[in-house]
Amino acid sequence: MRVAQINDRYSLVGGSEKTLRRSAEGLEQAGHDVLIIHGEEVSRRERFSCYSPSLNRATLFRAARPRREIMDALASFRPDVVHFRNFDGPTVVGAVSRRYPTVRTVHTPWTYCPCGTKYGATRRLVCETPFGPQCLLICRHLRCHERADAPDIGTFELARRIMACYAFREVDRRLGGLVVTSRWMKDMLVAAGQEAELIHIVPPPVDLAARPTKINGRPPEVLGIGRLASGKGFEDLIAALKFLPGTKLVVVGDGPARSFLEDEARRAGLNGRAEFKGWIPYDELAKVYGHARVVALPSLWPEAFGNVGVEALSFGRPVVGYDVGGVGEWLVDGQVGYLAKAADPVDLAAKLSHLIENPKLAAAMGSAGRAWAAEFSLARHIEKALAVYDQAIKAFRGKRRL
Repeated sequence: MRVAQINDRYSLVGGSEKTLRRSAEGLEQAGHDVLIIHGEEVSRRERFSCYSPSLNRATLFRAARPRREIMDALASFRPDVVHFRNFDGPTVVGAVSRRYPTVRTVHTPWTYCPCGTKYGATRRLVCETPFGPQCLLICRHLRCHERADAPDIGTFELARRIMACYAFREVDRRLGGLVVTSRWMKDMLVAAGQEAELIHIVPPPVDLAARPTKINGRPPEVLGIGRLASGKGFEDLIAALKFLPGTKLVVVGDGPARSFLEDEARRAGLNGRAEFKGWIPYDELAKVYGHARVVALPSLWPEAFGNVGVEALSFGRPVVGYDVGGVGEWLVDGQVGYLAKAADPVDLAAKLSHLIENPKLAAAMGSAGRAWAAEFSLARHIEKALAVYDQAIKAFRGKRRL
C-alpha cells in the first residue's frame, strides 16, 4: 500500500508529530511505501519527507496554493490512501478526498473547539458543551478565549475559528474515516454530530523502553514531562510539592510558561527542590526516569490521550494524573498509578505522597504499568491503522461505482 500522510510540521514538536514519524516507520517496516507532505523546511534530507512551502499557512480562506502543492505531490506519489493529521485547511482536505481515499486524525479538539482546548484557563473549567453555535456564548462565559501565556483570541478570530470548525465538520462527514486516540475524543465528535461508525479509536504508538529503569533517586523525585503551557497544570504540581517535604520535582520540557513556573517555584519556597531541565534527547530519558519514584501528569485541559503517561509506564514508573479527557482510559486507577481529582493539587499531592512513602507499591505498579504499556506497541498501532485505510479504500471505490 502507498500511504501519503500530511501534517503541518515534520520535526518532533509534540505527540502528534512523534506519532506521525513512528507510524511512517512502522508502515515501512510492514512493507508499505510512505510519503509525509509537510510545511516545514528541514536542514537535511529526511526519510519520507516532502516539503510543501505553503502547507503550514493553509486556512479556511487561504487554500489555493497549498491545494496545488499537495495535489502535485500526491500526483507524483500516486497514493492508495491519504491520511491528514494536523492541518488547518478543510477545503484542501475536501478537495483531496474527492480524488483519493482519505482519512483524518483528530489529534486534539482544535477542529471541533474554536478555542482549541475545551478548557477555560481563567476559570479552570473543562468545557462539556458540544461544538455548535452556542460556542460563541460558552466561550465568553468560560473565558476560554483568554490566554495566560499567549494573546487572547479576539472576536474576529473567534468567529473565523467557528467557521473553520463548521467547515471541518462538514468535510469530515464525507471522508473514508476519522481517527481519534481515545473514547473521550470519539464521544466529543459524536456529540458534535459525527456518525460513530465513521470514527475509529487508534491510540498512538509508544516506544517500550528496552528494560525497566531501576530507581536510584535520593531524595525521592517526582518527574513531570511536557510542554510548559498554562493548561498543562505544572503550577498545580508545584503547589502539590509544598505538601511533600523532602521530595524533589524535576520538570523536563519547555514552553511559554517556563519563566512563570520557575518564578512560582521560588515564590512557593521550594528552595532548590524544583529543577527545570528543558527538553532533553529521548535517549537520555532513561537516566531521568532512573531518578523518579513517580511521574505526574497534572494536565488541566482534557488530554486527548496523554502520550507522556504511557511512555512513563513503559519505563516502569507509576503515574499520578488528573482525571481529564482520555487519561482515565489508560491510567487504570489503583493498578498502574492513581487518578486525582481534576484541578485539585491537594488530592494530587496525597496520591503522589502515597507512592513516595510506599516504594514497594510504586515498584509493583510500575511493573504492572510496563506490562500494560505493551498494549500500545507500534505493531498494534499499524494493524489498527491499516484496517482504517482498508475501509476507506473500499468506501471510496463504492462511491465511484455509484
